[in-house]
Amino acid sequence: MARVKKSLSFLCFLDISLIIVLLIMGFFDYFLLGTIKVGMILFIIFEVIILALIIIQIVIKKSNSIISNIFLILSAIFMVLIISFTFVVYSLNTTSKQYYFKSPKKSNTMIINEDSFFYSSNIKVYEKKYFIFKKLISDDKIWAVDGYKPFKNGKYRINWLNEKRVRIYFYGKSDWNKATIKLD
Repeated sequence: MARVKKSLSFLCFLDISLIIVLLIMGFFDYFLLGTIKVGMILFIIFEVIILALIIIQIVIKKSNSIISNIFLILSAIFMVLIISFTFVVYSLNTTSKQYYFKSPKKSNTMIINEDSFFYSSNIKVYEKKYFIFKKLISDDKIWAVDGYKPFKNGKYRINWLNEKRVRIYFYGKSDWNKATIKLD
């Protein structure tokens, strides 16, 4: 019984920690470093909650009542459906890649997130904040057409104007373009 209480305490701590990270992300308009999305964090929170409910149901199960057995079966089915759905949704978008560029004095880091889905290109610029977060700076200054990826194909040049301003030259599939990015 003590082991179960420790497991439930850990699950509660994990849930609270993830919820705090989500609140920070929402309040300050930050994102986690890497390509993890908010939906994946919410998925983990829901899975931990369902797992805790299943553990509680198993521990306090005093009888073989039909209602408790139905609850366990529905919880297991729900968990499998959520895992399957999330796996399918996130496996469709596996082309996301991030590129990190440090300023000359290494005081700032610019992150380019390059993503494409079928014939759609999505290139966003972030600034690294507080070790594990990134803040969206621009999502419309760098573009490409027909799913072309200038950073993956090495068709770009970075020119730091100072520690807070960057000029990016990139090839957008048919011609060269430039964008000036200002970091916070």
